[in-house]
Amino acid sequence: MKIFFTLFLTLPCWVFSQTPANDGSEISFERSIEAEFEVRRLLHDGSFAKLESTLNQALKKHTIVSGDHSAYGRLIQALTEEVYYPKQIGAWIKAKPKCHFPLLLLGHMESDRGQAARGGGYADTVSDRGWQLYKSHMLSAKKAFKRAAELNPTDAEVYVGLMLANNALGLRREIVANFEKAIVCSPGHEFAHYNMAFYMLPRWGGTTKEVERFVAEVAKKVKLNSRLSFLPLKYLEWEYDLSTEDYAAFAKTTEKFLARHPDSVPDLENYANYLNRLGRKKDEVKARGRSLAISHNWFVQIRSQRSSNRDKAQRVVNMGRSLLKFELERLGPDHPRLIRAYQLLGELCGDGNDWHEADKFLKKALYLCRAELPHLHQKTAAVYISLARLNERQGMLATSLEHSAKGIKILATMYGEDFYGLATPYFNASFVRQ
Repeated sequence: MKIFFTLFLTLPCWVFSQTPANDGSEISFERSIEAEFEVRRLLHDGSFAKLESTLNQALKKHTIVSGDHSAYGRLIQALTEEVYYPKQIGAWIKAKPKCHFPLLLLGHMESDRGQAARGGGYADTVSDRGWQLYKSHMLSAKKAFKRAAELNPTDAEVYVGLMLANNALGLRREIVANFEKAIVCSPGHEFAHYNMAFYMLPRWGGTTKEVERFVAEVAKKVKLNSRLSFLPLKYLEWEYDLSTEDYAAFAKTTEKFLARHPDSVPDLENYANYLNRLGRKKDEVKARGRSLAISHNWFVQIRSQRSSNRDKAQRVVNMGRSLLKFELERLGPDHPRLIRAYQLLGELCGDGNDWHEADKFLKKALYLCRAELPHLHQKTAAVYISLARLNERQGMLATSLEHSAKGIKILATMYGEDFYGLATPYFNASFVRQ
């Protein structure tokens, strides 16, 4: 553990001497959302040459999105939501073996699989099988990120991916080297700095003194219009139980930032969360409404508004329908990204006892799972389990058990019989049998 922080103390002075800033032009958040839809469509359609050209242009231009986000980084983040389609990734690697982008996505796909196998609980709750799968997938992720770095050593995202994999594998020495390379490529890379600070926390074997020094050094070099100015606040959130006064200070700082970047959706969401902590419900609703209007990030919004109040539940369903129409126009009727939309609308209709509509939406989600995803996939399992819950509420107990069994079988085959995610469907199935 001491080696890691001795290495940190020897970081060259240029790490802190450069102001993390981006000299590229700025685009609106709405324009960024349109670009994200486009790259997802290109990946799904297998238009790899055009996708590679689009990503290369974004990487070279250093364009930022309102709120000091890297436009290229947002495109990669958007594509990582699609990486559970290994057919596309494999086909892209085969078609473009010298292109580093599909290997970057492959690294994230393996990392996501490792996290899913491990589960979200404390280390002592993870099974031996879970740890085995976690390490295996993280080694595969590291291999993919490393190959991507060899093909394009100027992309900071590959080094941030290596930071993720090396932290999971406990390779602290390599994390520092990855961080250094990331900020050579992109001095103001938000996630490189945030991840470096996070990996230095005591929970990962670091010390409070060293991480506070790092946070303070970064804070000295940034301006208020940089999102890295929030790094000291994030450190407090990670490490301490915060008071009402702390959240009030966070809200005030975020207000100043939003005055300069009013369309920064992630910061509007953070601001809304702080307002929620302060009990400022009207202001929270206003902030979330603005975020929704800009980003169409309706999954989070709808989940937050689920209610047993039937009138309100119907309003939420209607909002979901209108925004589903928006995504259908952009993506077409059979895009796998719509699985989550159909599943959520099915669950919402079930909440309102609209069995026919709930069944229609959930079966559409299941159709897309079967058509677009690998045979064994956790999203398919999730849809089966949603159908099982709906069937149980309808009194269709035999059908409920059948759907539960299919969902459980997929998860157990993928992650083992002792996978933590099986607890709820097993409990539900047991309840139905009784």
